Amino acid sequence: AAVRDAMAAGGCCASRASYAGACLGLWLGREAVPQDWLQRYDAADSVQQWAQQVGSFRAAVVAAEEC
Repeated sequence: AAVRDAMAAGGCCASRASYAGACLGLWLGREAVPQDWLQRYDAADSVQQWAQQVGSFRAAVVAAEEC
């Protein structure tokens, strides 16, 4: 709903929707993204790999800060 709301708001909605989707995807995981969206997006697998890399990097930074 957050991504659709961002798109419906008008203006520079693509940037807002992209940011909202990225944040929600990172928080909720790939399983929260509607399957039909992933099937229509040719680069879904590449984006998943990038997201995993970002998540791994963030986990390493947090772990280093806890030392």
